[in-house]
Amino acid sequence: MSNCRICQNSVPQDQTFCSHCGARQTVATLRGHTKQGVFARLRSYFKELFRSEAEKEAARLVHKGMQLGQYGMGAAIPEHEKAVRLDPSWKSILATTYQGAADELLGIVGGEGPLTALMSWTFGDGELKAKGILSWVSKLRQHEGKGIFRYGEAYDGLDRVLNGSLSMYDRSIAMDPSRHNGYSCRARAFQEVANAILMAYRVFPIRSFTDSEDESKGKAVCYGNAQLGISIRQKMLELEFSAEILSLYEQAEEDYRKALSLDHTDTKSYVELSHVLRQLGKENEATNYLNKALPILNKAIQVDNADERSYDERADIFEELGEIDLAIADLERALTVAKWEYQIDSRKRKIEELRKRKEGGRKE
Repeated sequence: MSNCRICQNSVPQDQTFCSHCGARQTVATLRGHTKQGVFARLRSYFKELFRSEAEKEAARLVHKGMQLGQYGMGAAIPEHEKAVRLDPSWKSILATTYQGAADELLGIVGGEGPLTALMSWTFGDGELKAKGILSWVSKLRQHEGKGIFRYGEAYDGLDRVLNGSLSMYDRSIAMDPSRHNGYSCRARAFQEVANAILMAYRVFPIRSFTDSEDESKGKAVCYGNAQLGISIRQKMLELEFSAEILSLYEQAEEDYRKALSLDHTDTKSYVELSHVLRQLGKENEATNYLNKALPILNKAIQVDNADERSYDERADIFEELGEIDLAIADLERALTVAKWEYQIDSRKRKIEELRKRKEGGRKE
């Protein structure tokens, strides 16, 4: 547990927003200069005096691991594992390290990995890699019923073609199963792999195919009630492994739901779950999850009108709901409290894009 940065009530360490006042818990503030901040530093100082040698060594290893992690999260793992053996209170740090290493192995960060290879269209290489992944997913579907993929030959095969990222996400969850982040990150992995596989077949997932593109040039790719996306091929054959692609989205759905059961304020999981549900053809439920995130963000902004991330997230939701004016208004508010030049430039470009889209809609 930690104290809320605004109201000072206790908040679970991994919870996104305070259950009492609604403030986001990850926004940096000047609260360190308040009386509460001074007392907190004094408590930390006296706690340090009475720590055991093992606890001090564990803290040193965590710091060393963080320094090594600048060159790749995998480099931090040995030091953080040693730290946890000395002092189990660092489990959340190790879980986060596993999670970051998994993101790197998969290619979610760093620009390398299976996700990058899937979207390589040269000579059909991406499509070939997609078939390799989906063949393992097919074997998994043959050998198990509902629930998260279990370890076995098929799961190990899928893990290998995904660079060992799945087992690393699993280690993150096993290290600290009470954290919602482990589940939401594994969900994102399944979601991103499914999206990348579609793109390897030159099919843009529904949300990736923006309004600025001419849908008449593409062909809708459907499977049952689900519209997987828009094909940009001139001639689109029957998409192979459609059921397997949907099963990856279903695994993402399961993990996002688990994340939300652990942190009902996790707005990013509400939004990403809505995207997954839309891929699965569950339009009404997808919209409901977008709407569930709005009150949380509304309350956070009401408590702290300098919460940039909440403005950005709410703008994205308004855009998806077709409320372009509200999305622009939130981005303009975020501009007034922006601290970094790249954030200012990014929001200005987004505002311009939304205004053009709005004008295009009027002409039609």
